[in-house]
Amino acid sequence: MLQMNKLCLKYGIKLLYPKGLTFNNGWLSGFVDRDGSIHFSEQSGQVFISITQKNKYLLEPLIQLYGGRIDICSFKTEAFKYIVYRKNELFNLIDNYFSKYPLRTKKSSRLHLIKQFYSVRISKNNKDINKLNEWILFKDKWEKYND
Repeated sequence: MLQMNKLCLKYGIKLLYPKGLTFNNGWLSGFVDRDGSIHFSEQSGQVFISITQKNKYLLEPLIQLYGGRIDICSFKTEAFKYIVYRKNELFNLIDNYFSKYPLRTKKSSRLHLIKQFYSVRISKNNKDINKLNEWILFKDKWEKYND
């Protein structure tokens, strides 16, 4: 905002301050499209929507609005990662946010596979060949859309 104010002063433009971030705007979709990723871990059996940024303060308001947490990516580069990984938080975002503000990149294909992930995932001890085939077909579909 300081830089924007300097620019506005230079050109005689009145600075308009932004409205606060709310759940119901499309900002998060653009942020995920630009700086985010959608992936899953077979070990944990979870899907992750994550966004990496150097500025932790840009990520902090997201926790209150959308859930999730912030982790430190690397102490060397001082990068932070906002992660949504709980099933109920993911489903809430899919049903109540991304349905209104869809992703515009190929990441939307993975977003649409998240609910299917939870219906086809299998444990390592599962010996059901049909479930295994279903899981393999799902993984092929998921990998088709690399971030």
